[in-house]
Amino acid sequence: MLEKYDRTRHNTEEVKNLLTMAIGYPTQESLGKLLDVVYDIEGHHLFVTQTKSFLTRKITITGIIGIDMTAPPHGWILHIAVQP
Repeated sequence: MLEKYDRTRHNTEEVKNLLTMAIGYPTQESLGKLLDVVYDIEGHHLFVTQTKSFLTRKITITGIIGIDMTAPPHGWILHIAVQP
């Protein structure tokens, strides 16, 4: 299921791990700013996909996509990553 990232509902460390794959080698500070600043700007959205293990019932974030929709009808993919 694809849903908008919500730091109160989604595992932030898993999101940061995926953002690391999308960006390269960011610092923890830059990852924090990305989540706290960029994706709090109107028109910038971060979506996550997650799966639930049938055996352990653990929910894992398996993918992310960050988009910029500040100039409709155009949009830009800012970040995209999936678990290997």
